[in-house]
Amino acid sequence: MKEISLEELKKLELDILTFVADFCDRNGIVYYLCGGTMLGALRHNGFIPWDDDIDIMLMRKDYERLISEFPKHDYYKVIDNRIDNNYPFAFATVNDIRTYKKENKLRKRYTKCLCVNVDVFPIDTVPSNDKDINCFFDMVARQGNKLKCAIDRYGQGVGIWGIIRKNIAIFIFRCMELLRFQKPEDIVEQFRIIAQSYNEEDSPYCGITSIAHYGAKEVNPKENYGVVKHQFEDKEFNIISGYDRYLSQLYGNDYMSLPPEEKRRTHHVSNCFWR
Repeated sequence: MKEISLEELKKLELDILTFVADFCDRNGIVYYLCGGTMLGALRHNGFIPWDDDIDIMLMRKDYERLISEFPKHDYYKVIDNRIDNNYPFAFATVNDIRTYKKENKLRKRYTKCLCVNVDVFPIDTVPSNDKDINCFFDMVARQGNKLKCAIDRYGQGVGIWGIIRKNIAIFIFRCMELLRFQKPEDIVEQFRIIAQSYNEEDSPYCGITSIAHYGAKEVNPKENYGVVKHQFEDKEFNIISGYDRYLSQLYGNDYMSLPPEEKRRTHHVSNCFWR
């Protein structure tokens, strides 16, 4: 297989984003750029130069509509854990199936359905007070750690003791899996259910809850999720009206300043190829 260059990768992802945005706009589905993609839009009018992915987020109702109504296409396909139980995350992706993504830290069985993609995160309601918010995201973090033990390869961890602890946890899970006490796809499904725990609550706050990376920093008032347009590369896409609070919480009040050179690196560990 021929490896995809960084510039090819960014163009493929931008093409996916353009297709998804056009589909959403035509069908009254509201999406937003999120995370580093939103930061890239505000600070660079496009990709963060040393980053290589695109993320979007949608309110849970619009997220479900995108998955269920996504049109048939020759090579774009939406995947979540209900469509393919070997897909190892609690959020969806829109994929270019002409490609293959080798995620170096994942068990081989969970890389088979991975492609060059745009990550698609649902926005869910969270509790209305700080104490319950922190308890909720503690539960999200525990589920995230459990999922990593289920889907990561041996050898993962940070520092010698982190690697030892992580590999012991992975070994314990492998034993449980072998004895059929719990399957990795069950953990993904549990994560998806936990993420929606407060959607029936009358709370003014929401955020991405299907990943554990930022935790309670994801929480914002629902009123901040109005739509404004902003340039990303050669087009304009949706970002939230409350982008300043959102980005300040994730990246600090000086998010418009460039980080030190030693921190200008991607956090991803994957290689992409043409099939």
